[in-house]
Amino acid sequence: MFAIQAFIYRFMTSKTYSIILWITGILIFFYFFVLVWPYFSLPIHERPFHPDHALLKPGGDIGHKLGTIGTVIILIGVTTYSLRKRWKRLWTAGSIRYWMNFHIFCCVAGPALILFHTALKIGGLVSISFWSMVAVVLSGIVGRFFYTQIPRSVSGLELSVNDVNQQLITLKTELTTRYDIPAEWVDEFHFPDPPKVSGPIRLAIQLVTDRLEWQRFKKNCIAKLDSRQISHAHRTEILSILFERAHLIRKKSSMHIFQHWLHLWHVFHLPFALIMGVVLLLHIGISIYSGYGIGF
Repeated sequence: MFAIQAFIYRFMTSKTYSIILWITGILIFFYFFVLVWPYFSLPIHERPFHPDHALLKPGGDIGHKLGTIGTVIILIGVTTYSLRKRWKRLWTAGSIRYWMNFHIFCCVAGPALILFHTALKIGGLVSISFWSMVAVVLSGIVGRFFYTQIPRSVSGLELSVNDVNQQLITLKTELTTRYDIPAEWVDEFHFPDPPKVSGPIRLAIQLVTDRLEWQRFKKNCIAKLDSRQISHAHRTEILSILFERAHLIRKKSSMHIFQHWLHLWHVFHLPFALIMGVVLLLHIGISIYSGYGIGF
């Protein structure tokens, strides 16, 4: 079990993991898009005369397989991420954000293949599942943003304000003891606490302002370290700690707002996911009962 955890951790925390994952997904998407576009671009009544109609129609050899593969990919993405969050044995198997990236990838790639499976012919009971799936995908992008704005431990658990304050103290102590940086120097690198705001518009404006302030903060940190004649080898490590500390300060100031919005997001996201799942199961059951099977 520990060997499996170590393998998963090394793979999912590698720098090239996300790049390989998304490039592979994009290439596959465009391959199928180029393959099926001549068929999809035809009016519905002309498609039966296309030479690949028997392959690309929803019940065809390729179309049916794409639907099955897309469904399996979604199930893998949902199941692995859910297990990572809830099964304690997997809490040490890499950072939760890498599992979330894999979850998002699967829940984008799966619906994309299901879109090809439909041959853009969406109607009846299946349309309920399809548009619920679209709502789940789009809301998932928003939910990921909310999720990342809340300070968390490696296992993915939300940190309290006291936990964040303790982490800030630990980082400051590391700077003063490990790198012999005076405490007053650390205070000079303090990222200013953004004003507390409420409401989506004001918060959006504040996030943009924060981003600009963050760029200035990074430049100031580098300039101040250069003026202190910090060695290049230590400078990279010190900057990493300073930036981590600044990120925590930023998140602490607005974490209560994003916790509230994440709760509201779950109220919106989960019903659509359940509707999609129930109708999808009905669709699969009817398909199997009608003799279409699962495509393989």
